[in-house]
Amino acid sequence: MSWMVLIHIAVMLIDEIGQAIKSSGDNKLIIFLAPTVHLVRQQFEVIKEHTTFKEEYYGAKGVVAWDKEHWEKEFKTRDVSLLLLKILTSSLD
Repeated sequence: MSWMVLIHIAVMLIDEIGQAIKSSGDNKLIIFLAPTVHLVRQQFEVIKEHTTFKEEYYGAKGVVAWDKEHWEKEFKTRDVSLLLLKILTSSLD
């Protein structure tokens, strides 16, 4: 299976799950993790092109220094957040 097929499947799942969340009225966030900044940006562009969600990517934006309040503010305004796995694990420390 090629990586393009896997990307397409991931975007279809994000779209399907995201639509279900929106229609339920719940305020939930979909998080997409990737191992490199390049992949985070690539997935951001694909999701942006193929969905109607408010999304943002967090790769090389100085987010390691963000506090809990800053993250909460960011997540409240997004439907999908794309993160480097390293950023997530650093934020949990």
